[in-house]
Amino acid sequence: MGVGKFEAWKAIKEAWTLLIGSRRTFVYMTLSVGIVTWLVSNLFLGWVLPPAEPEMTALSNGDVMPLLRNEGPIVDLSVGGLSFGVGATTAYPWVERFAEAVISALFAGAFVAYALRRAVELEVRYAMLADYIRFFPTFLLLEVLAFAAFFVLAQLGGLVVLLATVVGGVAFAFVQFYVVDRDAGVGEALQGSIRVVNSNLGQTVLLLFTGAVLGFLVNTPLMLAGMFLPTAVTVVAGIVSGLASILLTALMSVALACAFRDAVGIYTAGGELPIETGHPGAALSTRA
Repeated sequence: MGVGKFEAWKAIKEAWTLLIGSRRTFVYMTLSVGIVTWLVSNLFLGWVLPPAEPEMTALSNGDVMPLLRNEGPIVDLSVGGLSFGVGATTAYPWVERFAEAVISALFAGAFVAYALRRAVELEVRYAMLADYIRFFPTFLLLEVLAFAAFFVLAQLGGLVVLLATVVGGVAFAFVQFYVVDRDAGVGEALQGSIRVVNSNLGQTVLLLFTGAVLGFLVNTPLMLAGMFLPTAVTVVAGIVSGLASILLTALMSVALACAFRDAVGIYTAGGELPIETGHPGAALSTRA
C-alpha cells in the first residue's frame, strides 16, 4: 500500500487535545516504571553484585578524592517514560546496561499502545503496563541491535556516533508503531519506518526538532534554578520540571502516533483484532 502525508504541527496540536482526560494514566505508568527501575538498580543489583570501586582524582593541593561516575540512565524508553540516571552501583556496568535494555523492552509496548490508542480516541488504562509485555522479545532485539550499532560506530569516533544517532533517530522514528500495531518483526518494522519517513522527511524532522526544542525549554528553568537559586527552590523546580517532562513525552508520543495514523493508518493499536472506532485513521484498508 502507498504511504500518505502528515503535518507535524497539526499532529502536535491534535495530540494536545487527545491527551485531555488521559494524562494522569501516562504519569502513573511512567512513575511506576521509575519505581521498578530504582528497585532493580539500587536494591537487586546492589544486593547481588559487589559495589563499584570509585575512581580517585587528584586535587590542586595534592589531595585525592573519589570521582563519582554516572554511567548513564538505567532506562530510557524510546517512546514514553523518563530517563532515570542513577550512575553505576556495581562493579559490572555491563550488567546495568543489560538491565537497561530489559526494562526498556519490557514496558515499551505499553507506552506505544498508549500513543496508538489515543491517536484513534480509544481509552487507555494503567493495566496496559502488563497487557503489552508480549512485545518484549521484539523490543529487546531492537535494543540489542541499537547497542551493537553504537559499539561499532564508537570505534570510528564521537562525530560519527552523533551523526548516526541523528540520522537513525529520524529514519526509525516510527519503528515502534509497526511492532505494536502490525505485530511486525524487526526487519519489517525498520523498513516500514523508512518508507514513512521517506515520504515525509521534512515533516518528520520538523516533528522531532519541535519535540527537542520543547524539551530544552521545559528543562531550562531547572538548570537556571540549580545555578542561581537555593536548594529548596531547586528541588521544587526539579519536581515541576519532571512532571512537565513526563507530559511532554506523552504529547510527543501521541503526536508521532497521529503522524503514523495519517501516513499509513492504525490497524490494531496493539489489540488482537482490527479496531473499529469510526475514526478515519482506523482504516483497515491502509495496512501498509
